Amino acid sequence: VGGKPNSFLIDRSEKIWLGSNFGLVMIQLHKNRFRRYLFNGNSSEKGISCRGILEKEGRLIVNTEGEVFTGDKTNGVFQPYPIVIANEEKIGFKLFWYSLADGPKEAVYAGWEAGLCEIVLSPVQPRKILGRLFLPWVIFPDQQQHLWIGTYRNGLYVYDLKTAQPAAFTHYNGFDELKTAGIVSIQRDREGTLWLCATTGLYRLDREKGITERHWSEGKGAFYLPYNNIYHFYEDKDGVFWLATGGGGLIRWDRKNNKTQQFSRKAGLPNNTVYAVYEDNHQHLWLPSDYGIIQFDKERGQVRRVYLPEDGITHPEFNRISHYRGKDGTLYFGGLNGITAFNPNDFYGKEDNQKMPLVITNFQQFDGSTNQLVDKTGDLLTTNEIILNPSDRFLNLEFALLTFNQSDKIQYAYKIDGIDTDWNYQNEPRLRLARLPYGVHTLHIKGQ
Repeated sequence: VGGKPNSFLIDRSEKIWLGSNFGLVMIQLHKNRFRRYLFNGNSSEKGISCRGILEKEGRLIVNTEGEVFTGDKTNGVFQPYPIVIANEEKIGFKLFWYSLADGPKEAVYAGWEAGLCEIVLSPVQPRKILGRLFLPWVIFPDQQQHLWIGTYRNGLYVYDLKTAQPAAFTHYNGFDELKTAGIVSIQRDREGTLWLCATTGLYRLDREKGITERHWSEGKGAFYLPYNNIYHFYEDKDGVFWLATGGGGLIRWDRKNNKTQQFSRKAGLPNNTVYAVYEDNHQHLWLPSDYGIIQFDKERGQVRRVYLPEDGITHPEFNRISHYRGKDGTLYFGGLNGITAFNPNDFYGKEDNQKMPLVITNFQQFDGSTNQLVDKTGDLLTTNEIILNPSDRFLNLEFALLTFNQSDKIQYAYKIDGIDTDWNYQNEPRLRLARLPYGVHTLHIKGQ
């Protein structure tokens, strides 16, 4: 702190204030609600890069760029799983592991860089190679003894568990661009329909007929989406799809009313690459991204908060397919330095529900009749109105979001009805407006 404290105060928000001959210091204690697995605390850059995540029999199984790990999520102790390789399979380098899916009894299905295999966790057995294919990003077991497999660049494959025969999917029905697309996620909606999230759009899959729909940026009517590179989706209780994209931010797709809304950096997202969407019990979405974990209020269409390494997460950048929701509601997001785990219910206490006010601190207006800059802060706070005559060339407005927490990360935005079509984002808590058109306008200002 510096100096000898001579005064002490705990305010209503439980912040601790210390006064000394060197100034005023604020101390606030935060509970770390994040758990970190496979985390390298000595690395400021990259540690263990995680991919597939799966919970089975109380254990967490994690595919990484090098090894498969199994661990106890309670004590956080993880060990490399001893992949037993038959003599003819011996290789001199570590494998890159990708997708994971639940298998029978003590087994799981895992995708590695050159194929699909089955791994028996207990007792340890040699991995069973089920088929050779290039980078299986996603494995989806259905209820008809099939594994649907989405690859990095070679489209869709099907593995028949009864006959133990993998086969390239053929029923593209004219949607041939999917043959060379990357398929990142295969999911079932509330009606049981299968959807493929791919680099070329969102596809509907009928188990008997094959691909029946493509939704993408050049689609017409009900087949239009504003962005093609889809990573993951979540369907809420109202039937609205929330799409995570690789470059297009978050997309709200109201299928019933054929409406889409795109949320990107212009809407407050810290990054336009979003890897997954999960909803909690408070109508908030949790999004792993290329810059932190985003908590998004889907009713207001606004970012509520962005969590970064200083808040307790492992790394600001996360990975495709590296996300999972446990049976107890815990979310697991894998990134470039291990896994960040948390339960969203832990983020709704007294501290998190505080509303920080945004206030006007100073208002000056150029008076054309006197050619002077006049302080009109008191008038503005009283009337909530600004009147500009034609000779009043400009105005200066200053404001502040009244929070001492991470003040260097506060972002402001403003919009003038009838002039701006979208929000203008900035870090500075001030506006200088000039040459406004004639008429009555409403100025909106927000901070986060």
